[in-house]
Amino acid sequence: MNIRNQSDKLCKEHNLSVIDQEAQKEINEIRRRKFVNWYDWNEDKKGSSYKSRLQFDIDRTIKQSINWQDFLSKMESCGYEIKQGKHIAFRSKNQQRFTRAKTIGANYTEERIKGRILNKDRELGNIIDIKNNHKAKLSKGYEHWATKHNMKTAASTMIAIHEKGFDSMKELEKALARISVEKNGLRQEFDKISWEQKRIKEVVKHIQICISKREHYEGYRKNPNDKIYMMMNRKDVEDYQKSYEEIDIFLKQFPHLRHMVLGELKTKSGKNLFRKLNEHSKELQAKQEEIAKKYNALSVKYEELEHLKVNMNEYLGRDKREKKELVIEKISRHKEQDKKISKEKKEKMKEVER
Repeated sequence: MNIRNQSDKLCKEHNLSVIDQEAQKEINEIRRRKFVNWYDWNEDKKGSSYKSRLQFDIDRTIKQSINWQDFLSKMESCGYEIKQGKHIAFRSKNQQRFTRAKTIGANYTEERIKGRILNKDRELGNIIDIKNNHKAKLSKGYEHWATKHNMKTAASTMIAIHEKGFDSMKELEKALARISVEKNGLRQEFDKISWEQKRIKEVVKHIQICISKREHYEGYRKNPNDKIYMMMNRKDVEDYQKSYEEIDIFLKQFPHLRHMVLGELKTKSGKNLFRKLNEHSKELQAKQEEIAKKYNALSVKYEELEHLKVNMNEYLGRDKREKKELVIEKISRHKEQDKKISKEKKEKMKEVER
């Protein structure tokens, strides 16, 4: 922050552009986000990420919207084409494909956006770092507004922490750690199911080979010393053996499917086995969807609690030399200052009128 302020000062002295407050808000929002991969982070850092832009526009539009339809209308006014279905998706003018809102964060699913619109008045802001804020140094009015904003935000944060059942920051931090462990457990479970689904798709090819080459292998087994038969059918026999080895590896990885696969593999047709594997894959898909719902719900909860923690830590820790006063006391004192300023303004206005 100090380096940035020095940079702004130098830029102004040499008539160069300085990042305005709106741009700075966007930069701060980017810093707050968590990215799935390096590419998204790098594109966002360069300012060319359409996902970053979509997040920013959704956040801004939520604050301005009365209801869901109003939100959709305003997003269209921002230049987005909207595709509604199982998952709402957006596409800007420069995009080739639609982006599903759920892919940019747990806080951006259709359900969450609707909830955020209804509760936008209760959404907490962020604490402003007044000490290192260039605008606060230049403007006493802005410093006064930022101080009041911080106090109100801190008070609302404290109320929210108590409403969620936490009596101390230590309890809040324990809850965050617990949610993090739960999320990791769900992620591992999700990945385990994904791995099983991937392996089922792979093993189906080997089952098909085993069924189609079984007669060639059976002929070899009955006459293992028949060199002429082996010369004529070597490739088919070897293909069968390799595929059967792959099936054996698969069954060691997923022993719960052994009885189903080996039982059906003995039959001449694999239709019944493929049907059972397909049904099993659908069950796994349903489990994944359930896990994803739980994970998204925990992610939203984690983000809310993390926001509360960050706000309080920044407010209480921005100057350790200050006496630790209760937030409510500070607000009361600040209200008195507001009244005093307001009274002085009224008196000045009366003098002007006279």
